[in-house]
Amino acid sequence: MRLRHLGRGIELGFLVQNRRKRKKKKNMSEKKAVKEKNTKEKVIKEKAAKEKNTKVKAAKETLDRQLEVKRSLAGEIIRRLELEYPDAGCTLDYNQAWKLLVSVRLAAQCTDARVNVVVQELYKKFPDVQALAQADVDEIEEIVRPCGLGRSKAR
Repeated sequence: MRLRHLGRGIELGFLVQNRRKRKKKKNMSEKKAVKEKNTKEKVIKEKAAKEKNTKVKAAKETLDRQLEVKRSLAGEIIRRLELEYPDAGCTLDYNQAWKLLVSVRLAAQCTDARVNVVVQELYKKFPDVQALAQADVDEIEEIVRPCGLGRSKAR
């Protein structure tokens, strides 16, 4: 009886062992499938990244060519203007870039001579760009009113 029991135990042991092997094999197959899937996804992502880089490079090259054409055209326009108007100059008075910017804004619908008169008072009251930026709009409007469109120009 004991032998019989032992025999069944051995028999059950083989069954359990076989089941474990099958399960292990199945787990290995699943791991392999996941690894292959991850590898395929990685390859697809790399391929997409390469295509994107290629498209970006092509777009950049196109933009570079367009920029070069525009620079060339701008150079030609400047050359022609210099030939046509050799003595041309700016009639607005300025000694700093921000003053030229302000003067140009004020020059719309107004003569440069009038702007030169108006900005003298403006620059006395507001000697730098920070002072002008912090100034009250109504105060600036009073000063630039002689240029016309004082309200919109003061802003």
